[in-house]
Amino acid sequence: MNFKLTLWKSIVSILIIIIINLFLASSGQAVCMLAPGGTCTQPFWYEHIFDSGIIIVSLFAGIIIYIIWSLFQKK
Repeated sequence: MNFKLTLWKSIVSILIIIIINLFLASSGQAVCMLAPGGTCTQPFWYEHIFDSGIIIVSLFAGIIIYIIWSLFQKK
């Protein structure tokens, strides 16, 4: 186990946080576009990107990735 902060673990964790945040914010819009008739009143993904629930899930996923990587990394 190596929980020491490194550049690569930090970069990958931050990228995971951004990717998951964008995925969660845009997933509702994709479902809305597939609705019959193509009309939907759901807001765009950028209106959801700073929702507290999405940010919490994204941060939690980034922390989990960092911990898993640290558990399998040798000293």
